[in-house]
This record gives sequence, structure tokens and C-alpha cells, in this order.
Amino acid sequence: MTQAEKGEAENGKDKERDREREQRGVKRPIVPAAVPESLQEKPESTEQRQNGLKMVDQAIWSKKMSNGARRIPVSPDQALYVNPLDCYNIHWPIRRGQLNLHAGPGGSLTAVLADLEVIWSHAIQKYLEIPLKDLKYYRCILLIPDIYNKQHVKELVNMILMKMGFSGIIVHQESVCATFGSGLSSACIVDVGDQKTSVCCVEDGVSHRNTRLCLAYGGSDVSRCFYWLMQRAGFPYRDCQLANKLDCLLLQHLKETFCHLDQDISGLQDHEFQIRHPDSPALLYQFRLGDEKLQAPMALFYPATFGIVGQKMTILQHRSQGDPEDPHDEHYLLATQSKQEQSAKATADRKSMSKPGAFEGELRGQSSDISERIYPQEVELGSSQGDCMIPGNDSEEPLTAHMSRKTAISQFEGKALGLDKAILHSIDCCASDDTKKKMYSSILVVGGGLMFHKAQEFLQHRILNKMPPSFRRVVENVEVITRPKDMDPRLIAWKGGAVLACLDTTQELWIYQREWQRFGVRMLRERAAFVWVNHWGFVRNSASDKLSVKMSYLMKGFKCHSPAMCKVAGSLFKVHTLRNTLGINERQFKISRASSQLSSEKANSYNYIIVGAGSAGCVLANRLTEDPQSTVLLLEAGPKDTLLGSKRLMWKIHMPAALTYNLCDEKYNWYYHTTPQRHMDNRVMYWPRGRVWGGSSSLNAMVYIRGHAEDYNRWSSQGAPGWDYEHCLPYFKKAQTHELGPDQYRGGNGPLHVSRGKTKHPLHQAFLEAAQQAGYPFTDDMNGYQQEGFGWMDMTIHRGQRWSTASAYLRPAISRPNFSVAEKTLVTKILFQGTKCIGVEYVKNGQKKKVFANKEVILSGGAINSPQLLMLSGIGNADDLKKLGIPVVCHLPGVGQNLQDHLEVYVQQKCTKPITLYSAQKPLNMVRIGLEWLWKFTGEGATAHLESGGFIRSEPGVPHPDIQFHFLPSQVIDHGRVASTTEAYQVHVGPMRSTSVGWLKLKSSDPNDHPIIEPNYLSTERDIWEFRQCVKLTREIFAQKAFEKFRGPEIRPGDHVQSDKEIDAFVRQKADSAYHPSCTCKMGQPSDSTAVVDPQTKVIGVENLRVVDASIMPSVVTGNLNAPTIMIAEKAADIIKGLPSLQEKNVPVYKPKTLETQR
Repeated sequence: MTQAEKGEAENGKDKERDREREQRGVKRPIVPAAVPESLQEKPESTEQRQNGLKMVDQAIWSKKMSNGARRIPVSPDQALYVNPLDCYNIHWPIRRGQLNLHAGPGGSLTAVLADLEVIWSHAIQKYLEIPLKDLKYYRCILLIPDIYNKQHVKELVNMILMKMGFSGIIVHQESVCATFGSGLSSACIVDVGDQKTSVCCVEDGVSHRNTRLCLAYGGSDVSRCFYWLMQRAGFPYRDCQLANKLDCLLLQHLKETFCHLDQDISGLQDHEFQIRHPDSPALLYQFRLGDEKLQAPMALFYPATFGIVGQKMTILQHRSQGDPEDPHDEHYLLATQSKQEQSAKATADRKSMSKPGAFEGELRGQSSDISERIYPQEVELGSSQGDCMIPGNDSEEPLTAHMSRKTAISQFEGKALGLDKAILHSIDCCASDDTKKKMYSSILVVGGGLMFHKAQEFLQHRILNKMPPSFRRVVENVEVITRPKDMDPRLIAWKGGAVLACLDTTQELWIYQREWQRFGVRMLRERAAFVWVNHWGFVRNSASDKLSVKMSYLMKGFKCHSPAMCKVAGSLFKVHTLRNTLGINERQFKISRASSQLSSEKANSYNYIIVGAGSAGCVLANRLTEDPQSTVLLLEAGPKDTLLGSKRLMWKIHMPAALTYNLCDEKYNWYYHTTPQRHMDNRVMYWPRGRVWGGSSSLNAMVYIRGHAEDYNRWSSQGAPGWDYEHCLPYFKKAQTHELGPDQYRGGNGPLHVSRGKTKHPLHQAFLEAAQQAGYPFTDDMNGYQQEGFGWMDMTIHRGQRWSTASAYLRPAISRPNFSVAEKTLVTKILFQGTKCIGVEYVKNGQKKKVFANKEVILSGGAINSPQLLMLSGIGNADDLKKLGIPVVCHLPGVGQNLQDHLEVYVQQKCTKPITLYSAQKPLNMVRIGLEWLWKFTGEGATAHLESGGFIRSEPGVPHPDIQFHFLPSQVIDHGRVASTTEAYQVHVGPMRSTSVGWLKLKSSDPNDHPIIEPNYLSTERDIWEFRQCVKLTREIFAQKAFEKFRGPEIRPGDHVQSDKEIDAFVRQKADSAYHPSCTCKMGQPSDSTAVVDPQTKVIGVENLRVVDASIMPSVVTGNLNAPTIMIAEKAADIIKGLPSLQEKNVPVYKPKTLETQR
């Protein structure tokens, strides 16, 4: 008979059986969520049985698909949950000799036979999305179960991981590392696994001596007890075999679904489940359970009573016979045969001890009571021992029966420790009472063997009642944690391929030491016949037909953020890639602590915490994380500068021409205001500051001006040695990539892209010509040899987009494993222990939290936020702080003092030709400009239009420029809040080194309150005179011939403003900030009472605290502040990393031929 005829005959028999059932009123069994009968292609079970192989091990369920669609392989432990409408192949990854010899999915002809390096490399690149070239920034933490804690295994994985390029490798037992993953510094770790349980007391990643216990029972033993108890209660599935993988999975599923440790729940309940084996139809089973659901988990606490001795009843996999010519196979066959003989002998010896068969018979033949003695009292149960000797236990207490069922278990004396007694014994082995108290306070349960309802409360209650009375009085609360309570965000974990797992049982070491010493890494290729089942655990979504991924799951107390895994029979290796910390060393995996009081919280610590992701903070974050040994946390009060990862969706920030939108919007802006300025007609001045990734570099006008060389030489003379021009120029160059290429003054390989304007607007041309006609020189590069004069300005614009420090520094570093960044996080306080800075307190989503730094906290909030945070934290003028009730940490009166800013006026001229940006502000033109920028990043939206400017000296005798010009072919009204009203052009002009100095102070102790800002504008006669010069010299330039064809009436100040008095009044009424606040945390010598930080950027009078931003400038520079702030951060990064300062000596700088003239 042919195969087709056999199939037709079988179908006929099925139909006949269905008709007989219908006549008897019996319904056909419901097909479970597995493979439907219509999709079956029954295996040749007779031959398989003759070969001694279990049918489930070789089962292949498939259906030939007419359309040739690809079939998806599924491992057997997924067979209970697959979609019945889909077609699958089910197979096991079997060793050489009997692989599935076909070319379909999962077949050996297409299977990947790989070693650990290939598998891990694939997972790292595809699922963690980490390029292999970046592994030098990673340190690999390989957490190995106790079973694999062998020296030759460590050598093997260390060699492979080093070859892959990791910066370092730590191989450690996973139970020791569980505290780190759960955010604890010390805990009693209870790892309840499938086959065994381990207990140890761990502090700072190191287990205490003599506290490790290894108990030879686990979750599978509970499943076995549950099965016995269910059989007694009339469990209908009597064909369940403990050696069958699918049946074991079923029992485990039933155990985790129904078992509990809640003694308040009693009574009988009906349950049902479905199961299907390859050689039988799918069946629906209904059964009733009562106290069995509580009694089975009790096996972990009464192992002697339940006769648990750690027998391995489950055989997960049968290997093939392999190749007899292969010496490895020969070794394996001999070893396996010997083990099978030993196992058979041990099983026979144990029959009198555990009597599973007799117990089973008794359950089937007797009533529902368990009042009789189950095991003979004289039998001695052997407990598995760890690092210390386990004395014999007292008799176990009887298990109290529930009122609903007459159940009782007799007392029994034995040596097996229950889970609670093992925990108490481990803690009791700790050396000191203080350590014991810590361990009683935090008990961390990991592993899947205790996944029962109310397990946490039950264990907590038992420990509290059984702990010594002396500790019960001092331990306020016993906290049992069954899930990580405060996950460290620096952990990334994935389940790797189970190459080192056994393929026969979960407790056999797969590669033996003798084999490793003889054959080395070749063993991987010989033994790792690998089939990647269903795309590394990806599950097909039948609705969308796309691969969906479980993005997080818990594994041994660690939260995993990557789904990459390969579900293969046997134990799985865990590989954890940890963002490096210097607080972790390879010998101890230890987290440094600054104090014992805060040790429980300091697992959430970093080497450096940077407050503020602005012009300086982003630079520091990038440069400090270049060292893979340093972990950095960057905290920013504002949001990201992108939406859904797109700059286009955040066009108000990234379109250069749209800069005024955010200057006047509170969404990305601190929106500060000054006090009424008594020298400016009591006007309240508006001070926008960036509150977004990139800080003010995401809001500013993108003008890149370094300042004059003499500004930095002045800093050196003001008490900041090492900050002169020859030590600062190299850092300007290090940061920069100029589109014109590198030279003696420009950089060519930095992250900050700098470009020149592309519009070449005729009004810009006219402005530069007019300045030369007025007698001022033209300069090719005002950031290079010669600042003095007029020319084309540099801008931080790259390819038509704003190039903030978020784009230049933050975004390229954000994928580094040693870097974390948090947005919308307001830092409210710096934490101190005495005068030592240990961390910060912050508010995120309305919740107040703390994070700790084991090296330094660095403030980069800017000239307002940094001194404000210092004062809120107790550093500042002691008298002012005491008035607000703020505890004084360090009296530092210079905090908030020395406030300097640039003030400027707009001189506006009406244009006689329609060539200004007035027409671009009409609605239709704005839409056109916006669409062009969104599409191609080109057009009028791709520039800020401040493309020309200049620097001049206000009078003879001034050694270097003290007035700055920005030219704009448009009219700005009220900070850009109001659109232009006419065709006009203007100059922003103001003095660069004001003699008016202000201050800022706290308004209250509330971090949400803005500080009091007093810039003290125009408080000196020199400042007033310089503004007169600004207006007069601008009018002189506008009066030149180059503007003749464009020049209309003067709009501002207006022709009616001519006298000095009238000009002074105009300045008081119309001058505005250029948005350059600085100098509020002045850098200087400790002997200077106004200094806040020393030349190393360290805050004077305290430890481990720095300020790195524009606030540390001793005096304001000649120009915009974004470029100098970036330079400060670049230089400070080298100081923090302990690198020698860069220096370029004898770089020429332009000096006027004579100071007797103004130009």
C-alpha cells in the first residue's frame, strides 16, 4: 500500500470514529493551540522506537504548502502555544549523525553550525545594534551558573570574548552579581533554579565566606510533587511521563499557573488544559484541584517530608549515536554509557527512599487524606552541601491542614534543609551582627523555581518568625524581593546561544576539562551543531505577518532589554554587557561606596554626573565617555531636541532661519527676566536661555566667534594660569571642522561643523564695502589671525541645519554603553557628605530621586543655573543662605557675583529696494521656504542670515576691539516676537567689555523659582559713552557710498535723535541683551574672595565638584559665547581625564600698527 493510500485509509477511519462518537453523544476533543490535526504528517514512530529515541525528540509536524510559502520552525517547548492556523516544522537540534536532513527551515543543509563567537557577534550586531568595532567601549560581564564555574570554561569564554574586541571581561557567578542588577548593595541571594537552589550572602558584589549553600532541589521537584498530588486528586492525564520534555513543560506550566503560597485561599476549583503529542490527537482535559496547589510549593520548605533529594527525573534530550570514527564521539559514548549505568543503579538504590512508584500507587489506591506516613522514618535523606557543613535539622513542623480538606503530613526527621532554614543558616554564617542585620533586611529571590502567588509574603513571614529573637528586635522589616526593585539603567543583557549547555541533561557539563585541555577551541566546532530555531526566539505575529519581539523580560534577577535568544534544550548561558564603571574591577565586581549610610542607594551610581546638556555639558559627556572605563550620566531639565528621532519634526530648532520661534517660547527656554533696571528706565529685560538638548546652542543665532587672543591672556593674569591663548587655541581647533579646511587657526577634524554664509546677499556685500569705505580693514577670518575689521562670519550650520552641541557631541556619543542621558530631569540639589560631593537629587515625572557619583559631579547649567544650584545646595554667601533656611556647606561669597553680559542696540535703516527678508515673512513665502528646507535643507531657511559682521575699537588707545557688529538684511522687533513692518536692514551693535557688573541671588529655597537677576546695566559712565560711540560709528558706516542705492530714512534711532543726551535716552529705552550672561562662578585663585572655581575647574572649598560652562569665565570675552564655552568644556575634559594640556606657542596675532588712531 502506498503512502497516499495509507493516508486515505487513515482519513476514512477518522471519519468513521467521528460518526460513532456522534451516535454515542460524545463530542470530538477540542484541538488545542498547537498544530491542528489537519496539518499533521505523522512520523514513522516504529523505527524511532526501535532506535531507542523518544518520539517527541524527532517529531516533525508539517504540511506541504502549495504556494511554496516558507515554513517556520518552532521548538517543542513552544508547541503548546503556537497558532493552530499556521504551519510549522518542529524539531530538536540533534548532534552530528542524525540532524534533520532536509533543505527546509531548520534542516541541516541550511542550519548554522557556529561557535560562540559567531553566535554572539550575530546577536550583538543585529539585536543589540552594537557595531563590533565599538566593542572596545564595552566590558563583557559573563554570569555563569555554579555548574559552569570551571576554570577551563572561563578560559574558553575569556579567549573568545577578548578576540571579539571587548575592553575587558569579567567572569562571575550569577548569584553573586544579582545584587547589582537589582539596585542593592547587599542582600541574601536565593537562587531557586529548576534542578537546584543556592543561597549566599552578598555585599558589594562579593559573597561572604562560608555563606554559600547548594541545595539539590528546585522548581522541577515542586512540579514532580504537584504531579503526585494531582494524581491523587484525580488528575486525568495519566499518560504523563516525567522523562518527556513536553509533559515536563506541561507540568511546569500547570505549576506556575495554579500553585500558590496563600494560606487564605482554600476550596476546590475546576481547571482545564489541552495537550497533544505527535502520535495522538489533541485532547481537552478537565480536573479539580484543592489544597494540592498549596502543598506542592511547600515541598521547598519541607523537603524531607516530601522526600526531595534532588533526583533528576527529567531527561530533556537524547543524543544521536554520532560518528564512531570520531574520538570525541567515542569519549562521549563511553561517558554516557557509564553515566547511564550509574543513574540506573542510583535509581534502584533510591526506591526504598523516595518510592515515587509506591507513592504513586498509594495516591491512586487510597482516599484523599495524606495522614499516613509516606516514607519510612529510618531513611536518611542526604542534603547537598555547599561551602560549609550543614548540621542536621530538627524535625520539620507539620503542615497544618485547611478546613476544607482533611489533609495532614506527618512529622519527619531528616537532614535536608528547607528553603527558609537554608536562608537562616546562610545568614547565621556571616561574620558580624551588622552584616547579619543587613542580610535579614534584604533577601533577593531570583530564578524561576519560586514563581508562585504570595511567595514573597510567605517567605517573608517565615523568615521573620524564625529569625533569632535578638535580631527580630533590631530588624525593622524583612524585605523579600522577588523582582528587581530599582533596575540599574546601565545593564544590557541577552540570552546567548547555549553552546556550553548540555544536550543530554541540564546538569551535565557539556565540554569536559580533559577534552578542553586536549582539543581546545576545536571542541566548539565539533560539539556545537546549532540550529537557530525560529529566528532566535522571534515569534511571528499572524495578524500583521511581521516579526514581533518581546522587548523586555526578567532573567535571574536582571532586567533584560534585548530579546536576542536561542531556545535550545539545556541551560542557557547569560551574557551581560555592562556599561563600564571604574567602580567595578575584574577581581571583585565591586561597587565603590562613599558611605555606609547611603550604600543601599549607591548601586545607582556613575563615575561622573553632568548637570545640564547644553553647550558645555554635551561636550563633556562626549569626551569623558571616550574612555570606556568611565561611566557618565547626563541630566537635562529640558526635552530632547528631536521628535521621534527626526530633526524635521523639530524644525523650529533645526531650521536656522526659524531661530526666533524658540527664543520667545517657554517650551525650550528658561524664559528668565531681570529685575527692573534703574539705569534703563526701570525696564525688565528678557533673558532667554536654552532648556533642551544642546542648551542655548539650540536657541542661539549660530554665530561662531571665539573672541580675541588678549581675552584669554587676560584670564591668565586674572588668576587662571593655563588659560591663556596659547593653551586655549588648540581646544578651539580640536572642537572644530571648518568647511574651508584646517590651517594654523582652524580645525579640520572636530565634531563641531562651522561654515560661512551661502546667500551672499547684496546688502551683506554693501555692508562690508561700506565698512572699508569708512576706513576699517577687511578680515578673512575674524576667528584667526585678525579679529579687528569686517568680514564674513562663521556659523555653526552644517548642511543647512543648526549644528548645536547636541548634534555635534551628544548624538554621536549616545549609543556608547558607558553613557546615560535623562531629559526632563530637574536637578534640585547637590548631595554632600560633609564637604564631599557624592551625588545629586533630582525630580523627574514629579518624583524626587537621588543618583550618586563615585568620582565627580560637574555643573554645566550655564551662568544662571549653575550658581543657582550651588546656592540651593548650600554653597554661596552664608548670610544669604541662612536667611532662606538653607544649610551652609561652604561659605563662598563669589557664587552669583561678577555677572557680566553684552548689551546691544539695533540701528535700523529703511531699504529702498525690495531685497530684504520682509517678503520672506509673508505666509505663502514662509510655507515655500519651510517646505524647501524640510525637503532638501536648502534655501532661505538654511541660514540665520547673520552672515557678516565686524569688530572695531571704540577710540584711540584701546589695544584690541571692544565693539561688535552683526549685520542683518531684515528688521527685528521685540526679540523677533513681531514680524517686520517694512523693507529694512539693521546692525546689532554693542560694547564688548562692559564695566557694569551685576549679580544674581536666590529668590527662595524652591528650585522651581527663578533667581533674582540683577545685571546692573549702564551703571557706569564708560558704558554709556561706549554706546554713544556704537550709534555714531554705525551711522557713519551706513552713510557710506556702498549703501547709497539702498539707503532710505533711518528707522531707529531716527533722524530726530542726534545729541548725546538723545542717544543716551534711546539706548536706555531700546537696548537689549545679546544673551551672553557669564562669569557668575568666576575662575581664579583660592585666595581671591570672588573666585568660585580654581583653574582646574574645581569648586573651591569642597571635594568632587566642578563647574564647567560660561559661568567660570573670569571676564567676558570679545564676541559671542558659544564657541568659548565649547572650548572651555574641551579643555576641562582633558583636565578631568588627567591629560596634559594642549599648547601652541608663538601663534601670530594681529596688532594695530598704531594705537594713536581709532582705525
